[in-house]
Amino acid sequence: MRVIEAPLPDGAGRQPLLNGPALIVGENPSARALQQRLEQVGVKALMIPTADNSEQVLSELDAIWNACQPLHLFLMTPHDEDAITALNADDWNRRRMRGVMIPYLICQKWYGLVAGEKLLDKASLVAATTMGGDFGFSGGLPNIESGGLAGLLKGVDMELKMQVREEQFRTKIVDAAATIDPSVLAECLCDELAANDGEIEVGYIDGRRYLPRPVVQPVDRGIPPDAAGGLCQPSDIPRGATFIITGGARGVTAVVARELGKRYGLKLNLIGSSPAPDVPDAYLDLSAAESKDLRATVMKEALANGEKPLDVWERFEKSVEIARTLKSFA
Repeated sequence: MRVIEAPLPDGAGRQPLLNGPALIVGENPSARALQQRLEQVGVKALMIPTADNSEQVLSELDAIWNACQPLHLFLMTPHDEDAITALNADDWNRRRMRGVMIPYLICQKWYGLVAGEKLLDKASLVAATTMGGDFGFSGGLPNIESGGLAGLLKGVDMELKMQVREEQFRTKIVDAAATIDPSVLAECLCDELAANDGEIEVGYIDGRRYLPRPVVQPVDRGIPPDAAGGLCQPSDIPRGATFIITGGARGVTAVVARELGKRYGLKLNLIGSSPAPDVPDAYLDLSAAESKDLRATVMKEALANGEKPLDVWERFEKSVEIARTLKSFA
């Protein structure tokens, strides 16, 4: 994974597309700059500072929601002055509470309130992280809580996309260095909401916009003897041998197992914790549209049976993947 430069699309607007008041979590120069920028375009922006007492913060959130129903949540805590990962136990626990747990609990409760009013299609969730603008690929992170918030937002986005009914809910992670000028960061946040281009993760480095992308790089197949140590070399694998693979029925392990079997004529024994799937062959070669229809059917049946639709679909999808892999291996 790397970041590649990607300016905003031509014609992208500069005014944030907001449908109501905004709530800003954190109390720091960047949060205040964002509040000022939003108010300049007529958006009511309230700030809720983090604290060590979660009940106090959530009670304040209830009061704010009852007063004005903020539909846009900005998590700005990575820009707090004390958002630095420390190994001292007291400092670690305090920052974990203020920089991870409080934003998470606020997000959880706010999301439930928005969903309860059926306003997800008008809402947005944004986090301003401080991983250097390249999401930490170059290393040297001042804190690790930014990664936690990025994971939280990507999880929210993924869960919504897995639902039968797709929402227009917007999530955005805007990464930059902790030293970025607060007013510049506020402008970047507004630009990203105005663009509404579907990108979840965006980085800014020295005023330039970047997107994380997988980049193909060739593998150096010449392994020096001193670097290899006692590791098995390709030339050491005997043809027709018997291999035991822990897992091997899904994901990257299945890809590696299949390639080993093809190259060396191996007999593969796959050992995994999942039961042998009982899936009709008709489900193994569905088109994307057919898979989507099947997902909708499975999740609706699960809902009717009082089960969690997403959990039931994930188990079903896993069984289909295992059955498909085992069939191809055979």
